[in-house]
Amino acid sequence: MNKILVVLFVFLTGLGAVQADEPLRVGLLACRDVARTRAQWQPLAQYLQEALGGSVVVEAYGTPEMNAAVSAVALDVVITNPSHYSVLKARSAVSAPVATKVVREGEKALSSFGGVILGRADDPQITTLSDLVGKRVATPSVESLGSFQVQAFELLAAGVPIPQGEQILVTGMPHDRAVEALLEGRVDVAFVHTSEMEAMVAKGTLDPASVRVLHRQEEPFFPHATSTRLYPEWPVAVRPGLEADRARRLTVALLTLGEHTELAHALGIEGFTIPADYGPVEEVLHRMRAPPFDAPPFFSLADLWGRYRSAVVAVLVFCLLLGAAVGILEWQNKRVRQGRLRFSKLFEASPQPMLILVEDRFTECNAAALHVLGCRSKSEIVGRGPLDISPEIQPDGRPSRQIHEEIRQAALGGQSPCFEWVHARADGSPMITYVCINRIDLDLRPALVCVWHDITRSKALEAELQRSNTELEHFAHVASHDLRQPLRMVSSYLDLINRRLGPDATGEMRDFIDFALGGARRMDQLIVALLDYSRVGSLTTPRESIDLATVVREALENLRVATRESEARIDLGTPLPTVLGNRIDLVRLFQNLIGNAITYRQKTLSPVISVSGWNSGKEVVIEVTDNGIGIASEDQDRVFALFQRARTDEPREGTGLGLAVCKKIMTRHGGRITVRSQPGRGSTFVLSFPKGAGG
Repeated sequence: MNKILVVLFVFLTGLGAVQADEPLRVGLLACRDVARTRAQWQPLAQYLQEALGGSVVVEAYGTPEMNAAVSAVALDVVITNPSHYSVLKARSAVSAPVATKVVREGEKALSSFGGVILGRADDPQITTLSDLVGKRVATPSVESLGSFQVQAFELLAAGVPIPQGEQILVTGMPHDRAVEALLEGRVDVAFVHTSEMEAMVAKGTLDPASVRVLHRQEEPFFPHATSTRLYPEWPVAVRPGLEADRARRLTVALLTLGEHTELAHALGIEGFTIPADYGPVEEVLHRMRAPPFDAPPFFSLADLWGRYRSAVVAVLVFCLLLGAAVGILEWQNKRVRQGRLRFSKLFEASPQPMLILVEDRFTECNAAALHVLGCRSKSEIVGRGPLDISPEIQPDGRPSRQIHEEIRQAALGGQSPCFEWVHARADGSPMITYVCINRIDLDLRPALVCVWHDITRSKALEAELQRSNTELEHFAHVASHDLRQPLRMVSSYLDLINRRLGPDATGEMRDFIDFALGGARRMDQLIVALLDYSRVGSLTTPRESIDLATVVREALENLRVATRESEARIDLGTPLPTVLGNRIDLVRLFQNLIGNAITYRQKTLSPVISVSGWNSGKEVVIEVTDNGIGIASEDQDRVFALFQRARTDEPREGTGLGLAVCKKIMTRHGGRITVRSQPGRGSTFVLSFPKGAGG
């Protein structure tokens, strides 16, 4: 027997070593296009490889394919939606979540969502949930948690029967179809995911005054209208057999991914946060009898009655129930202990400061929190409250106590607020932190997990940068005035010399004077262009929704003389999108692009310039196309740099700053500018604005 145990131990040890060398396999649920999802999330594999020091494979799956992969233990990590996670958890025994995805909605970082119930604003008969009895409903999918199930759960809670059969119109994606069915009168209400109504309003496809949000919930820190309570975003879970050290390092890497903003932007998310409570999701699925709670019991009392005598049946049933209850309790206790141990390890190992708040008092903190606060032991923190280490007034002028209570109530209500806060270190010095709070349950009591990010240095650098930019702007204005004044004097005296010489000046002397005057004029143009470049982004006026068609027409008005002299034809796409931005900078942007197209035209052709635009994925794309001389491939990158111009066969007027100004304007708007061109066939300049700035 001992020899057998030794052999088994060696085998399992060797197997563990082999497994440790295998790549970490990450599976991601693709809502629509599997190939696009796989390509979008490939940067995560590179990031995790560097963070974990081993091979990582990221693959996208449809729902059936992911179910099969999890059942075959072909995946180590699963990233999926909350309802599908509940199915995998029940049927394939995936672990409790180790992290929750955080998405970016405009200026807000959100780790929760809800559902919206919309009625027509002009329908006085539907104003409350009780008015929905027997009414028709449009939804993208009855299997969607955010587009049907959470709304139906609210109806059940209000005692309103859920629509069935012909009462439901399934429109399919996108959500716009459900809202269109409502406005066309084909249904009485529409169920959609939170943020979809606001997205339609931003795109200009929905008049907010035409719809009414039923059963509206008050969620102070949630930016969208919602008719339901909020539920956590997508969880990240691992298979139970994954090595503990590997799971710990994976979790730390995911929780710190948000610090890599370019990577998070490429993935289309804000990052990950500590795992949320997915119990409310299971409650909805259970009440709705949705998978995994849709299967009937395996056995019936009638079967047992027909096989055994009544007394024996009673005893067996009692024993079975008792054994099942004991087993379930033991299983649940084991999972709670494992989860508590796993959370404790992750909590202590986290490089981010983390604290646990129970009844407005800190009950635990990790080493990172002690370090940033300058404390020697936990006894200096435990037992105190957030207000004990905060000034009475926050930088926005509001009392810390008032803000703290609002945030605490929101977090206890299920939200996950993130905000800036000023704390005081042990030595009394201020510390600016970015705080994210999530609710968890510890020992049957609600608790709050606070994650801090020390941004004191970045705030100081931001203030210093602002001061430096202000000084540079002032310098640019002063320098331009002081430099142009001597140039005007040079030009004036050269002109006087030219007049004084009159007919006595030789041809060579006139050439010298013309060269000098031309150089002074070009120097003046260069100074003006440099001043124009320095002014980009310096305006303090708030950004607003800008109609690009109006901006382009204003730019053309400024170029009226050049357009008329060159006989240029300008075509505008209809309609052009709207973007969130600064009108003066955007006019300058299109004036430079169209002016360049006129300047670099072909000798034998009149300029033909078209401006078109559309919404594409998460971006607003604008294209400015001309039939000019074009740009060689080796020049297409450098034309956006300062004082760089495309090489041409003959000299053209310009300073080499026009496209540099365009690039700076796009950068200030969070976008980018690129060019496609072939010599002799014209150029197309592509402007990509982030969708959050678009309409």
